[in-house]
Amino acid sequence: MKLRSIYPICVSLSEKNAERTIAIGRCFPFVEVRLDAGQFTGPEVKKVFQSLKNAVVTCRPGKYDDASRLELLSVALNSGARFVDIEIESADRLKKDLVKLAKRKKARSIISYHNFEITPSKRILNGIIKKAKTSGADVVKIATKVRDVRDTKVLLSLLTEHEKLVVIGMGEVGRSIRIASPMLGGLFTYAAPEIGKETAPGQIEFTVLREMYSSLGMI
Repeated sequence: MKLRSIYPICVSLSEKNAERTIAIGRCFPFVEVRLDAGQFTGPEVKKVFQSLKNAVVTCRPGKYDDASRLELLSVALNSGARFVDIEIESADRLKKDLVKLAKRKKARSIISYHNFEITPSKRILNGIIKKAKTSGADVVKIATKVRDVRDTKVLLSLLTEHEKLVVIGMGEVGRSIRIASPMLGGLFTYAAPEIGKETAPGQIEFTVLREMYSSLGMI
């Protein structure tokens, strides 16, 4: 898959089981499966990613320990996941193993940074992007809480200086960045499958973004 040919909207799914994930995921051209939102066994993960042909696999820390996360993410990659999302704070061994497996399976590694409190300075964010690329990222995701115009300018400026980025503004003020990012060089943005199913603050419904991008000739 050429990165520039990626569908610009990735629908983030937080369903509790494999059956619901597959049923809803098949309704969209590009999805993220949040394994940490449900309770998935290895065989269930295999079934999900054999069924969804254009998907990001994500398993945030918390519910599963690192060994379990590595196992589930590896099953997803071996079963057809196109992208694996790895937090930049993850242990070096976990990052290295997943990046290596993704390359072997011709998938892409997204190394992600999330800050639910603030948008750090541009200097700090540039350092995070450099570290992610050094760790083997094919794509770097920056998602931060946007409080004001300054934060908006900082995030949008990243798109003029770096390639292969996903830039997300969290919170109500950050919604404009979610919309604008793919128009300004960001690879894609994240959306909710429907109202009430958001997986992050400020996430916009898929149909709203689809209509906007369709009117602009982006899809």
